[in-house]
Amino acid sequence: SQDERQRVVSVIGHETAHMWFGDLVTMRWWDGTWLNEAFATYMELLVTDAFEPRWDIWSTFGIDQAAAMATDSLRASRAIEFPVGRPDEVQDMFDVITYDKGAAVLRMIERHLGEDSFRKGLHFYLDKHRYSNTDTTDLWDALEVASGQPVKATMGTWVDQAGHPLVSAELTADGTGLQISQRRFLLDGSTDNDQRWVVPISVRYATTDGAIEHEQLLLDEASTTVALKGDPAWVVVNEGAWGFYRVYYADDLRERIFASLSQLDGRERLRLANDTWSQAVAGLLPLGTPLELWSLLSDDRDPDVWWGIGNGLGLLDLVAAEGELQAVAETTRRLTSGVFDAVGWQPGGEEAPRLARLRARLVTLLGTFGADSQVRADARQRLADADAGRAPLPPDLATAVARVVAAGGGPEEWDVLYSHYKDAGTPQDEVRYLDALGGFPQPDLLRRSIELAFSGEVRSQDAPFLVAGILARREGSAVAWEAIEQRWDEMIERWPSKSLHRVLESLPGLVSAGEGFADRAFAWLDAHPLGLGERRVLQARERLAINLAFQRRVAGRLGPVLGAPNPGAA
Repeated sequence: SQDERQRVVSVIGHETAHMWFGDLVTMRWWDGTWLNEAFATYMELLVTDAFEPRWDIWSTFGIDQAAAMATDSLRASRAIEFPVGRPDEVQDMFDVITYDKGAAVLRMIERHLGEDSFRKGLHFYLDKHRYSNTDTTDLWDALEVASGQPVKATMGTWVDQAGHPLVSAELTADGTGLQISQRRFLLDGSTDNDQRWVVPISVRYATTDGAIEHEQLLLDEASTTVALKGDPAWVVVNEGAWGFYRVYYADDLRERIFASLSQLDGRERLRLANDTWSQAVAGLLPLGTPLELWSLLSDDRDPDVWWGIGNGLGLLDLVAAEGELQAVAETTRRLTSGVFDAVGWQPGGEEAPRLARLRARLVTLLGTFGADSQVRADARQRLADADAGRAPLPPDLATAVARVVAAGGGPEEWDVLYSHYKDAGTPQDEVRYLDALGGFPQPDLLRRSIELAFSGEVRSQDAPFLVAGILARREGSAVAWEAIEQRWDEMIERWPSKSLHRVLESLPGLVSAGEGFADRAFAWLDAHPLGLGERRVLQARERLAINLAFQRRVAGRLGPVLGAPNPGAA
């Protein structure tokens, strides 16, 4: 599939980049791990984009940025670079903060300095320190020499402290300026911090007479004001979505940007959707605000924008009261059916590569959260046709079809997907059908899947992901948690120690089992400290607490918001 081919190219690019970032020049100690891994991630994106520009890999990286920002929005996050003294602290470095936040802040400073200056700085850094060891400050020194800008003062605030800012934007009283301020963004909605960053801000706006204007600045204080060259029809703060920060727009600016979505590129629309949703989870915006935006984006053709919408729908599916699930499903169908009708099931002859990813994403949304009976029937039929040799299943649809068959299936479908797993001819097929076995709605079938994970039929490095997938889903969270409690010693004995935290990272899914189950899980985790990967468990616990707080605010009140003709009014 497209995703699998992109992954192959990215991994080759990443590992080859270590010839320079890691081998030619090596970090002095483990606290500088990001000098290896963030740079290799940044380089993999550059070379993949050069190899196949039609994949628009930088837009897809917006998903990885969003995942890093979600972790970095927690109190249990960490700085990109921190002192390392024990082996388990080394293991903590290999996470989304090192790889994805690290790559994102490199891209942010590259965009701010300019490609030429950044490239010259890297050349100077690699040439000066070849066959030797470096600290992060050596990199900042090289970039300062090349650009003449205060890179050390800027980037130190991004590498040496956890978190990222919420940049708020509002028009001045007379409408001639844009007031911009910053504070740390936390998903729990709290504001009890005085952290500051040196934030590279890039603003694009259109004046009412049609001119497009740009402003670039470094926000190094709590707030500043940018003079505008005319009354803005719309304003985009964080142009290109390269900055590793969220943006909160005052109501009038939000209305203007919502009315001008066609002026934003795919990365900017994804970031707007993700920022808006995250602020709703944190209680900074009413739930109706992201619902309004999703409705305005319902004809979007960017697959990554639909990832952002699907991310929000997934949490609504988890926190909704039982009687509200139909409203979540109806909302999913209302949002996706129009663009899916236009895209259809059948790939065209020479269609754009990203259209195949869009089709798969829409099929998945409609067939899972959307509970669309026709899409589920079509998925079963297409899998049956492929099995009978009547029509091959397009590679880009294989994972989507497997997940949809499971979501609407029963014992017969479990047997079918299990046979596909056992008879898989490629590692990709094996993984996709194993994952699908965790997506059934019936607890007894999920227990079968859990038994499979412990049976010895599944590789020990794959089995934890099957249990994690069940724990993450509404129908499976309680079933999976009971299995974890009962079989923890067996998991420790059977599975690699580095994989155990992978299971527990799905803990936020327990919100669907209720407060009592969450309290039970917290008590159990207190009695069973993990050691290796404990920081990720702390992050998962915090995410569960945030999900529970969000559920207390919205569950039981979703119907009017989801069903309102104008969700923004709710």
